Amino acid sequence: MRVRRTRALLAGLLATALLSSVAVALISPKFTPVHLVKDADVILHGTLAPAGETEWSLEGAAALKGKLEGAQLFSAAAFRKEQHEELLALLKARPPAVLFACRAAKNESKGFVHAAGRWLAAKSAGAGKWDLLAFDPALDATFAGGTDMLAKMSRYILEEPGATVPVSAGMTFDDWAPVTKSTAPVAGLAAVQTGGKTCLFVASHGGDRLFAPAGGTPAQPFEELSARVGLDTRSKKFAWLDMDGDGLSDLVSFDGAVVSLRLFKNGRLEPAGTARTFKLDGNCLGLAAAGMSPRGTPRVLASTEAAPRLLEWSVTGWTDSELPRPQGAQLGKVATCIVADLNGDGWVDVLQPGEHLGVFWAGTADGFAAPVLSAVRCPGAESCFALCDADGDGSLDIFASGPAGNELWENDGHAGFRAVLAHSGSLSYKAEYRAVAAVAADLNHDGRPDLVLGSADAGLVYHFNRGFRCFGEQGEVRLEQVQPVPTLPSWGVQALAVADFNNDDSSDVAVAFAGGEIHCYFNRLVDVPVCRLRLAKGIAGPVTVSAWQGAKFSVCTGTWLAVSSDQPITASLRGRGRFLLRYTLAGRPARTKEAELGTDTPTVTLD
Repeated sequence: MRVRRTRALLAGLLATALLSSVAVALISPKFTPVHLVKDADVILHGTLAPAGETEWSLEGAAALKGKLEGAQLFSAAAFRKEQHEELLALLKARPPAVLFACRAAKNESKGFVHAAGRWLAAKSAGAGKWDLLAFDPALDATFAGGTDMLAKMSRYILEEPGATVPVSAGMTFDDWAPVTKSTAPVAGLAAVQTGGKTCLFVASHGGDRLFAPAGGTPAQPFEELSARVGLDTRSKKFAWLDMDGDGLSDLVSFDGAVVSLRLFKNGRLEPAGTARTFKLDGNCLGLAAAGMSPRGTPRVLASTEAAPRLLEWSVTGWTDSELPRPQGAQLGKVATCIVADLNGDGWVDVLQPGEHLGVFWAGTADGFAAPVLSAVRCPGAESCFALCDADGDGSLDIFASGPAGNELWENDGHAGFRAVLAHSGSLSYKAEYRAVAAVAADLNHDGRPDLVLGSADAGLVYHFNRGFRCFGEQGEVRLEQVQPVPTLPSWGVQALAVADFNNDDSSDVAVAFAGGEIHCYFNRLVDVPVCRLRLAKGIAGPVTVSAWQGAKFSVCTGTWLAVSSDQPITASLRGRGRFLLRYTLAGRPARTKEAELGTDTPTVTLD
């Protein structure tokens, strides 16, 4: 009965395709990729190549399901006339394609073709022949993403027992607690471990502050620790990393004129002697941990409009070096640098997006290689970025949002990037421009990395990943739905931080609102499958690490940046049992470490 119902739905979708040209922006819970894959008789994957004026053949075809019987030829002779030119433009570039064929009444086959991120309805015209009929936007509700990702998702559904493709975010916030109200603009939020608690660092040029969650019920206000730990900085930009090798993260702060260092010693942030400050010429766009220098000292990367600057500290003072840009490069205005191992060799790389082009410096044992141009652009100098493994291949992709729009840059694993936002589900049609904060986080803990976006206009918006770079956004994840609803003059966002603040293994969200109110929102999910990842003492981050699970089809449940030994990452898994961690430390071979999630949450040290 299920097969008959599904095939009836396929026929209905075909009829809808002939009547509609409007993309469907909703997700269908009744007809997901799991239904499509399971009930198709044949699934073929290949490339559509010209075979005549209005004909195309499926070159290099491989059968994902069923049997490939001879050549497959597609004709546009019966295609909807008003869409004909659009079809020709789509197929001109020899796009990858996936054909789903399903036998219907009288042994006639209905077909659905996904090519270059678009759905096409088709019907059988004889053995190995298909008539393309019209664009089928109704199936966007089943899958709205890239054709290469749909082929990969289909293999996952066919090979992995119990494969799922979520249709909703599946999480809400349970409660909230007030943290503080800042009278000065908030420059950023960060989760910091101190005293055995996950605390919230609030950066502001009006004065930095540190807060710890109170015991008891979640709604209790956070406790301020600023005076207790001796916090006296005023940060416009900041970074937390272990600068002196004692295993504790220290604070590097830029106040608009100088970079200063506060070392965590005996529960207090102490000035780093007489060499605690360094005057930084030029406008600082951001600070980030940048691994270990060839001299064996931790580095800080300061992004500036002129050029990125590498800062190293020792008890005798600071040293400063510049990363040169390619001569004659027309970058336009530049944004803050992205600092991570982007090519998978273990060395920390630097990528600075500009309005027209980006610049990439590959990390090496001797420092950094000569700069090369990168395709990664920023949508305006005030752009924000999130590193997110959107396609589940174990490499970090880059989501960018700014005044000129959004973009998702997919990493090929070797720091080669291509723009894929148009084929990324809800990110292509429902993500607000001008986000001021973007965080990659798996709030629904399903082992698919998601995006949390905050903007002054739209507040907080959550785009959950259905897997393989197919995002969805629905209205159930809203801060204003928490009861009782806090009274705020504006739901606009200044800054975000995601961490497990109440120590229940589930990720929570701290939000600095436009009016200065700072709240922490607690995740309703409990007993979720996670592990904790930390660097071994003495290893300077960031280190790129990914987790993998699967009996037959190994899926990546997330890729993260580990920065220090005292700031563990809460890493999501698909379920309990064995999992693999893959990572590469600078100067060492690639490492695979096996671990297991049982009844207790494991902590795995990357060494």
